[in-house]
Amino acid sequence: MTDLRIGGSAGFTFPTLSNAEVLKMLGNPRAPEWVVEKTGIKGHSLNIDPCTKKKRIPNVTALNYAEWVARQALDDARLDPSEVDQLVLCTCTPAQQLFWADVIELHRRLGLKKQTRILEVPGGCAALAQAFHQVELECRGKDSWNALVVAANDTISYLDLERYRRVKGAWLSFMVFADGAAA
Repeated sequence: MTDLRIGGSAGFTFPTLSNAEVLKMLGNPRAPEWVVEKTGIKGHSLNIDPCTKKKRIPNVTALNYAEWVARQALDDARLDPSEVDQLVLCTCTPAQQLFWADVIELHRRLGLKKQTRILEVPGGCAALAQAFHQVELECRGKDSWNALVVAANDTISYLDLERYRRVKGAWLSFMVFADGAAA
């Protein structure tokens, strides 16, 4: 079996908002220290317009983050897009919900060869285990196999502040997740 190794990596996060800023945005009176004590989380990378601190940055989605980190990871690995045999996109917040539209668009934006195998895996962070498993299955028996695994999430796009304020305890799930990408 082919030895697997990571040839390059990249990451992207937004400027961090404090727990106090996020709790205020969600309308929750809990103390920011409570979040640190219970979760260890001290801040949140969120796609928030730094001027308004309430609205997401226009026209910037998980697909954009995915492209940014994919290009950085290819550069870090000194790999040309024509050398990528497999592209796996992990996201629980695709810009387009159906037909693997995000991974197809990412393939196009990166200029990958048409033979590159693609896969879009839902499930947020947990999707990485499935992605790595799929890469391992694909590379078996091959002398050379270059896979690009990208994880990108844009949770802020799904935030309905009024709904979060009405549902008891809903704010807590939002305090755990963030926006950003890695490849």
